[in-house]
Amino acid sequence: MISPKIIFLLCVVIKTCATKNGKTEAKSSECVDRWKGKCSKLWCRLLPEIMKNRCPRTCGMCERNECFCEQAWLGWSECSATCNGGVRNRSRICGAPASCGLEQNQTQQCNAIACGIWSPCSKFCGTGTRMRSRDCADIKGKCPPKYQDCNTTPCPSMTCPRGQVYRYNTSSSCCVPSLTPFKCGSFKLDSNIVGGTDSKPSEWPWMLLFRMGNKQSVNFVYCGGSLINSKWAITAAHCVTSWIYMPQHIRIQAGLKKIRGNGGQVSYGKRVVIHHFYNGVAFDVALVELETPFILASNENIDIGVSPICLPKGESTPIDAHCYAIGWGAADPFNVLISQHLQHVRLRNLNLSVCEHAYYNDSKSGFIDTSFLCVGKLSGGADTCIGDSGGPLVCQSSSSCSWYLAGITAFGSKTCGAPGKPGLYTKVEELEVWIDLMVNSNSTDEDFIFADQPGLS
Repeated sequence: MISPKIIFLLCVVIKTCATKNGKTEAKSSECVDRWKGKCSKLWCRLLPEIMKNRCPRTCGMCERNECFCEQAWLGWSECSATCNGGVRNRSRICGAPASCGLEQNQTQQCNAIACGIWSPCSKFCGTGTRMRSRDCADIKGKCPPKYQDCNTTPCPSMTCPRGQVYRYNTSSSCCVPSLTPFKCGSFKLDSNIVGGTDSKPSEWPWMLLFRMGNKQSVNFVYCGGSLINSKWAITAAHCVTSWIYMPQHIRIQAGLKKIRGNGGQVSYGKRVVIHHFYNGVAFDVALVELETPFILASNENIDIGVSPICLPKGESTPIDAHCYAIGWGAADPFNVLISQHLQHVRLRNLNLSVCEHAYYNDSKSGFIDTSFLCVGKLSGGADTCIGDSGGPLVCQSSSSCSWYLAGITAFGSKTCGAPGKPGLYTKVEELEVWIDLMVNSNSTDEDFIFADQPGLS
């Protein structure tokens, strides 16, 4: 019989001991790696469920005195039903002793609303969203829910506190105006946009008109864009990919309100930078360096209607927030001629699931992810259209009256402004680090072109 002292020494060395009735005993099963010579922390992170049995010691699954879990809860699974009540699950890996009583699996009720019954509206006033699910199945195994605008009555007017003013085109919300009149995202108010309104001369001073094509050509491609500083513009990648090696054929106009109007400033592209994740749908964004920098409005140049738009600086656009899309795109979904006047339209930021279900039969549906904003009017009649691509979706900051670039017009329904078909906008919040790196880089033209082209190295 092995003496208790020897058992204790073995326990100290291999750390597989338990205490029972005041006596030290060796455990019946050792916590050892069974995948000899192949266990690693990397495999533990990549395949935790498999590795916890093959490599328990390397993966930290051996019993410890502390009661804690090595892994945070994983995300909830998809609900088992779209209505009438379903369940969803989540799990985590805990290496703590069973005596700690730590949960490793959880189940939660979900989608309890009865089939065919509308969910509560997301807002009490000022337009929100409600959803209704159906108890049926299509070839993809689920029926798309129906979304609808609700509580569209404007919110009650309010009196702004001292030092604040009303937000743009509303009397139900106030903000703090910028003390710097020529700061990014600000403009002085005078007292393809479907369902939009002509913009005043002093509005949207960061708006740019892109015209792509040889100077001798009579056929041009038009897109919108935004000025982010005097030397750089931002637009959609699909607008300029054909001119990445010919940036001099990209004509950029600032301070323009009418397509055929006089005035404003003109520059040409110097180089084009396409986002390296652009795949024809997602990360549809490009930066264009200007051959000649634009002159910006200042105290010395008060009448120059050109100034940059702010980047989000980490600010997320809230669901149901009202923002504005701007452009010269077609004003009539059945007449693709671009507008002669710059227009803007008020749209609402919707939950991304609205667009996921709206385009679930579209060839681009597999690319709709959190790199997009889903923005529009569920009842239809207000949208961006042909010619608006690359243009800005701007929102007012939650902390001031300043505007920031929330999105870049990417794609939407073939019938602009169709009910239940909001537009998709490239989310700028996801791009700020990349924008800063590209704009402030000293890389050569070749570095920009080849480093940021999918499939090139």
